[in-house]
Amino acid sequence: MMWLKDLVLQDLALCPRVDTTDSEARKQEPKQSAQHSCDVWDAFDDLANSQAGNKALSSSEWEIAAYSEEALLGKESDPCSWWQTVGSFSSVIGEWVKCIETIMSLSEAAASWLLKYIANAGPSVVKLYLLECLNKEVRHTFAQILEKALVFCHKLEGSQVDLDVVGACLINLLDQDVADNCWHSSQYFCLLNNYAQLGSKACQHLFKLGAFEKLMAFLLGPLSANMDSEESFSRRWSHTQIHEFGYLHSTLIHLVLACNLTCLHSCEPADAFPQPSDILPMPEVVRKALSGPGASRYLRETQYSMVPSNELKNLSQLLLELLKVDDPLQYSRIKLVIDGSREPREEFDGLLEIIKANHSNDSRRSYQGVKFLVTMAHRCPHAKEYLLQAPPTWQWSVNWLKQTMSEFNTQWSSNASNEDSNTKTFQRTISAQDTLAEATALLTELSSPEAAELGMELDQDEVIEDDDSRLKRTRGVDDMFNCVEVKHE
Repeated sequence: MMWLKDLVLQDLALCPRVDTTDSEARKQEPKQSAQHSCDVWDAFDDLANSQAGNKALSSSEWEIAAYSEEALLGKESDPCSWWQTVGSFSSVIGEWVKCIETIMSLSEAAASWLLKYIANAGPSVVKLYLLECLNKEVRHTFAQILEKALVFCHKLEGSQVDLDVVGACLINLLDQDVADNCWHSSQYFCLLNNYAQLGSKACQHLFKLGAFEKLMAFLLGPLSANMDSEESFSRRWSHTQIHEFGYLHSTLIHLVLACNLTCLHSCEPADAFPQPSDILPMPEVVRKALSGPGASRYLRETQYSMVPSNELKNLSQLLLELLKVDDPLQYSRIKLVIDGSREPREEFDGLLEIIKANHSNDSRRSYQGVKFLVTMAHRCPHAKEYLLQAPPTWQWSVNWLKQTMSEFNTQWSSNASNEDSNTKTFQRTISAQDTLAEATALLTELSSPEAAELGMELDQDEVIEDDDSRLKRTRGVDDMFNCVEVKHE
């Protein structure tokens, strides 16, 4: 196999590593090296195919992974400049990554060597290629290589020391370096997420390295991540910065789901779900994040981080999904949402009271409360039953919406929406007309004299809909109450 090694070395020398400021070199170089690069890919394919039946490669063979890795990362030159020069070679770079993956899948020794190589390279190399490099393709390719090394080595006993070194290197970047490069952190969090998806053993390793605590501290801030405190803290990240954090949330989810959560159950589940045999005991940090005094801060971050805090749509969607869960606590949740609570240290208003309290100074919020109750009643039969047990309060909400709608001189607001976070004033829209009609229909379902009287009163009043709104009402119920405002164009 020495010929293959020599061929790789020869073609590495011909790989495009030129001065990016030389425009003539940029034009001529790709033509010069393309054929040589293809020869290397063919040689690696031959190697992979010839080793298909073997469990291990000889030292001279699996050392090829080192040369391919050096070619990818540009060990002797700045990889950022190299990738800028050979942007047209992205498909070829992908073949190199596949080559490395094939070799590691056939040889545990090759996988162990690559992991040890990265461990010995130190955190500066990982930080450079995974966070600091401005070229997204460089970060993505390095994350792919490192991910393959973790995939093939996380169950190898002989690689545990190197796995701890690389894992600690990755997690310690959360202390400061990831924050300094938050605009380039998507590939970093994707790597952690993919590692967590490998199963309980990988999640246990991440817990051992303190990944959950550091991820929470990075997301919320060091003070806000202290779940023993009930205090409120300002958000650490703006809604534009957190666009790179999608995989961060996914990593936290995988870590939580790897744990046994039965200790948080306040009642027996309606259906018995078999627990995986390798489920992990729930660490104290996870319990506090889910049910500790400061757990609400984590909840707010997941629901409000992408939108202004006064937009209720995201929170309404979460609340609706929780109320639809059919378990022994469903009725209690519905009662708390509609009526609120007057228990010591847990006192808060329900939606019916919020509608009343905000009708004069924030009519848009009151309308959204009515709309949410209508949506909830249609999608959750138990909520509808409970709502119909409180006709006086519900009647007040319906009358308020009817009166507010009738105060408008025009039939609807053509360029306004009650989902707009920039105003607190209610706007008369076709969607609001639909909401009023459905709220009235709910109320008239009661057999009480009050409901019948209200239904007759509304029938006798001036009709406030026109042909356009009637046509709109031919939509399905699900479309009508999808929490998205419908506007007349």
